[in-house]
Amino acid sequence: MLFSSGNPYQRLAREPILLGPQDFSCTISERNLDAVDTMTDWAVIHFMAADNNLAAALFDVVLELKKTGSNEQVHLCVFFDGPLLTDSFLARLNPGASLEEDIFVRFGELPTNRAAIMKEIIKNFIVIFPANRRLLIFAGHGYGWRGLLPDENMCKTYLRTGQLQVTNDITSLFRSNDSQVRGVLQQIRDQIDPDARIEKSSIDIVLMNACFMGNLEALASLMGIATIIIASEDADIAETYDYNGMVRYLTEHPGTSPEQMAGLLMNERRTTAPSGVLVPSHSAYAVSEIPDTLMMSATLAQALAAFLAEGGLSSINTAFASTFHVSCREFKDLKGIALNLLRESSLPSSLRNACEDIVVQCDKDRLILATDAEGGRMSPNGISIYCPPPQRYQAGYRSYLEQNCPVLLPWQEFLMQWYAMLQRSCPESQIAAIWG
Repeated sequence: MLFSSGNPYQRLAREPILLGPQDFSCTISERNLDAVDTMTDWAVIHFMAADNNLAAALFDVVLELKKTGSNEQVHLCVFFDGPLLTDSFLARLNPGASLEEDIFVRFGELPTNRAAIMKEIIKNFIVIFPANRRLLIFAGHGYGWRGLLPDENMCKTYLRTGQLQVTNDITSLFRSNDSQVRGVLQQIRDQIDPDARIEKSSIDIVLMNACFMGNLEALASLMGIATIIIASEDADIAETYDYNGMVRYLTEHPGTSPEQMAGLLMNERRTTAPSGVLVPSHSAYAVSEIPDTLMMSATLAQALAAFLAEGGLSSINTAFASTFHVSCREFKDLKGIALNLLRESSLPSSLRNACEDIVVQCDKDRLILATDAEGGRMSPNGISIYCPPPQRYQAGYRSYLEQNCPVLLPWQEFLMQWYAMLQRSCPESQIAAIWG
């Protein structure tokens, strides 16, 4: 069986992985069935996007989490999306049980980079294992302005190269899997009180343990899901959180409020990181403030476009060149843009007002509840916005905004206007200097 002998992704480089009928099967254990519709103080839900080169590392996290597992105070749940065709699963982890016992639903290939799929998975955990408060942890490669975590669908490559082999007819195996999944879901439905109402269906805290997710576009993709989001503008590292420590703390302090937990997470991460490792800044964001921030950013973009048309290219170039950009160079700090523009004495009043609104909105206790960012006009302030060099602009950005965040379209239109003027009026060396 795929999960019966440690981490299968560590074996993948040495030997082919064989999938048999048992690797397509799923049942729900008595322990997890008894936990269905049982209210706890907290639910900690891990969403692991591991259909990529992080599979081995993230599966090690699953094995580590099992050492703590669920208890009467905390549901510890995992969605794991792996690269081996049948290694995407829903589980409620329990100490002393095998992982196969903890898994209650098993899928084939899932496009988990689609918002609808992600939301459906989260909704299932919320309904099946109710809790007074919820912490959702996303782990994987960051997807930047797209908001979600990438899914590379690697099983096709593994099947083609022979690294992944199936002993029986795949079609019949998936037919059997589908029947078993429907059976498990019926067992779960039978266990849930039809008259029970879930009073609160949102997530209290979303913790993004992924790179480049502290940008306005990514935050906007989580509106309606969470109350507080914690993320980094820059490249993140996995070693900044003690996941088992979170469960132990909530078990011992079940009355911890979401605001208290967010503060603890912000304070913990630098002490948990390995010695000598540079830890990028993180910030905690109030999701309720994201709509206003989007509107203010759109107003800023419109004022920038008007200033550009009136001859403001040089001032804009200077301001953006002085603004912090993240290590992937695709994002610039939003508050930094405003602070650097405000240094221009001849700024039109409409642009000055837009910049001042952004500065206030990005101060503590509005959008950004807490941050360990350095702050200032040339440093990270906690929130960034898509602003790559012209040659690295991705054409899908506009269509993404049209479908998911149309209020921010003026920002894309400003970028196009600015890029066109840069390429007409400035040498390549001057353009490159804007991004360091």
